[in-house]
Amino acid sequence: MTETSDPRSGPPAPPFRVELIGPPRIFTPTGELSPSKPVVFGAALYLLLNRGRMVRRTELAMLLWPDADDSARGERMRWLVSQLKQCGFSVQARTPDITIAASDVVVDAEEVAQAATTQQPSTQRFASVLAAYEPHISDLFSRWLEESRNGLRLELLRRLVPWLAIARRSASWKETEQLARRTARARPEFPLPLEEAEHERALMPRARILAIYAHIALLENDDTTIAALLPRLLECFVPR
Repeated sequence: MTETSDPRSGPPAPPFRVELIGPPRIFTPTGELSPSKPVVFGAALYLLLNRGRMVRRTELAMLLWPDADDSARGERMRWLVSQLKQCGFSVQARTPDITIAASDVVVDAEEVAQAATTQQPSTQRFASVLAAYEPHISDLFSRWLEESRNGLRLELLRRLVPWLAIARRSASWKETEQLARRTARARPEFPLPLEEAEHERALMPRARILAIYAHIALLENDDTTIAALLPRLLECFVPR
């Protein structure tokens, strides 16, 4: 008797999963890929974030080993391909390109973005993107990594801002402060003078919320909002 799959079970999960919120993690068909192998992990991250695009082997080799000569890059690339195959990547032999199908990869940051209109923000997990991931592979790789990190942070921030606005309009200050803190974690380069230790106890939660809004407005070059927020912020900070 032939078994049939249950149509209610839905399609199978993609074979690759990339977690970018917090310390990065990569899950492949053979298990979790360890960052302790920096070149293999970095190459896998580059390929998975460029899913759906043909990545030339020469492009990947130049990103990882820009200072090596052609012979050394070719030899290292052959070693890398063998390592990727052991991790479950399907790499065709003797082809100049490596392509990962877009449908084969799921990324946690994109799941958050897609869930923004259907779930409560308090159920979502926000933290610094690619936290504590600073591999010393090459300057080219570091530049690509920083560009990717900034792009992902901005996308998460865009998803948080509407939630903040909804909570503010409904006067849900406790929820708004929680979201404001998550926004700060998603965009850690925001200066937050309100969080300085010497002022922490003297400031009301609303002041912290207003500061977050002011920094978002500055980022978006929203002069109207900045003009409206500045007097309210001064009321919180300037002693009477």
